[in-house]
Amino acid sequence: MAAFVTGLAVALVGALVLTGAWRSEAAPGDLDSTFVPVAPCRVMDTRPGSQVGPRDTPLGPEEPYDLQVTGGAGDCSGTLEIPGGAVAISMNVTIANPTAQSNLRLYPASSARPEVSNLNWLAGQSPTPNKVDVRIDAAGRVAVENFRGTVDVIADVVGYYTDDELQQIVSRIKSDSVDSASLSTEWSVVVDEITGTVGRHQVFVTFELDEDGLAESDIECGLGDSVGAPPANVRWEWESRTGGDLTPITLTGRLDGEFDVALLCRSNDGDGVLRNVVLTVLSTGRAL
Repeated sequence: MAAFVTGLAVALVGALVLTGAWRSEAAPGDLDSTFVPVAPCRVMDTRPGSQVGPRDTPLGPEEPYDLQVTGGAGDCSGTLEIPGGAVAISMNVTIANPTAQSNLRLYPASSARPEVSNLNWLAGQSPTPNKVDVRIDAAGRVAVENFRGTVDVIADVVGYYTDDELQQIVSRIKSDSVDSASLSTEWSVVVDEITGTVGRHQVFVTFELDEDGLAESDIECGLGDSVGAPPANVRWEWESRTGGDLTPITLTGRLDGEFDVALLCRSNDGDGVLRNVVLTVLSTGRAL
């Protein structure tokens, strides 16, 4: 049984696809940015027993550390990589093992240290988190600076900001849907091919399982581009329930490079039905 993946990224795509119409004057301008939520990933952990990133020692007093957050930093690599075009980063930042009363400041690397802090603590305080949004420099780095004593720092990325306008983002979304599809025992196209040519793509599929007959069906679906052939990309399997199972199912997959993608499905007994099927492809416009 495949794991069903849901999250804020799906909500983002749904909002962009379903809202459809907005006023052009409401779109961000040249100096505005758009928030893109991502699955959380860790870019920094200075504790020796659970190190993430190149540093395994706590931060000393007034020692700016340039933390790389884009381009496959720490655990944020592969499908979790933060693109080089990001202009700011959103992180949950946690301090641990502080030896003195102090504070932490995050700011764009190579910039002057600000007079305001992002996190404050007492000596010996238990691990303490805070949400931080901060601009990154042209190289994709954030300076992390401790004021007094030493302290370990853990940083988990939860999203980033892009200066793409909303129209540019929506122009990279392609979607198609069907109300109902009866499945045979052979692979058949449920949603027609969607074609794209831009570097990196996230695929979202939502639908409901249903039953025409009284018996349960083993239903299999995947992403492919030819009728009658097994899907070449991501594949999932379910066992539907007698009498119908109308709980929405959300799935995600990845495609890279040029693509022609369709949702193909089949049923072991030819009795399976999918309803309210939506296939959406979101392109980031950047290759991995």
